[in-house]
Amino acid sequence: MMNLYSRSCPVLFATLITFLNALYYDPNDMGKANVKVSEVLKRKDPFGYGKIRQVHDWPSTNNDKYTKVNMRILGKNIDQTVLNNLRPKMSSKNLKRLKRLLHEKRDTAWTSIDPPKTLKERGDNYRDMVESKLSVAADALNLTFHDGTGTQYVLPEHVLRMFRNWLLKKATCVMDYIWEDLGPLFWPQWIRRGICVNNLAQSCSWPPGMKCRASGSRALHILYWACEEDVNLREFNRRKQRESRERNKRRWTKTRRRRRYPNEKTFNNQENRNKRIKRLIKMTSLASNGYYCKWDVHKYLINDKCSCSCA
Repeated sequence: MMNLYSRSCPVLFATLITFLNALYYDPNDMGKANVKVSEVLKRKDPFGYGKIRQVHDWPSTNNDKYTKVNMRILGKNIDQTVLNNLRPKMSSKNLKRLKRLLHEKRDTAWTSIDPPKTLKERGDNYRDMVESKLSVAADALNLTFHDGTGTQYVLPEHVLRMFRNWLLKKATCVMDYIWEDLGPLFWPQWIRRGICVNNLAQSCSWPPGMKCRASGSRALHILYWACEEDVNLREFNRRKQRESRERNKRRWTKTRRRRRYPNEKTFNNQENRNKRIKRLIKMTSLASNGYYCKWDVHKYLINDKCSCSCA
């Protein structure tokens, strides 16, 4: 929290990093940078529906891109070396912990840790996208034909089937899929989202006028790397040491108790799961240069279904 005209203004550290690419650089003046307070504070939640607000401007480890920029936020100097020190650690051990942190909530069909081989997938097979309700409605149609005198014509079954398939193909919306990179502040870093495809030459309805629009959403559970000022840095270190001693003591006590009462169940599965999540978050967190960073679980909404509707 930083004070501006007697008002407390919370600013995420990740937000500051996003604005680094928008700084004004003057080679004759060693790079003075100005950021408007209103631009920082009006930044919206990156987990908005239907849009990706990318936050992947974090410099690489050996990158000196911002070393010549003097950055001041609310009148306070920001040390550029802090950026690299607060990067999320992606070691093999931490990757295993992140997988355990999401556990069954990680949807491998819609998220990916590594860059996908194909960034865009065509949804050409409309049969896989036909709604069951639409298919039932097409089968229930009473396709009878009469001439001007009222005489009824009975069409062959294969002709009726072709007509029903034409109706289904006409009213079914095709969806394309793209993979987008959310950047190193998210894990998994790649997400798959659907895009409704509209053919400019023809409409999905008769008479024409309706368009394919998003009609369904899916919530993806992903991790977001959030940093904030650690105003109680000394207490944090002391608390960390104290928790380590208490954890070792509990582990020793639990071992003795299990030997004495082998059939006793101390916690249920949900309580154990909550304790494990808190422990994993602490193990993957980072405290450095007066900041505290950790992974938070968030829901990210994407479009996964299209239907023909009014414009």
